[in-house]
Amino acid sequence: MILNIPTYLKTDQVAAILGVSVRTLENWRSTGGGPRFMRVGKRAVRYRPEDVQAFAEGMTFANTGEAQAAAA
Repeated sequence: MILNIPTYLKTDQVAAILGVSVRTLENWRSTGGGPRFMRVGKRAVRYRPEDVQAFAEGMTFANTGEAQAAAA
């Protein structure tokens, strides 16, 4: 039997993928503005690749008006 075990990403990996700082991701976690995440134990934070991709796709806009409307 082969198990399909997902690979989870660490905060520094997600920061590099999104082109933001680790501190930005930490702020997003506290304000709810970033990709979905999970806690493993008391301190470890992990991200599923599909959640990071969904977040990035949700931040894609055709023009600045569309981006401003999403921010409001």
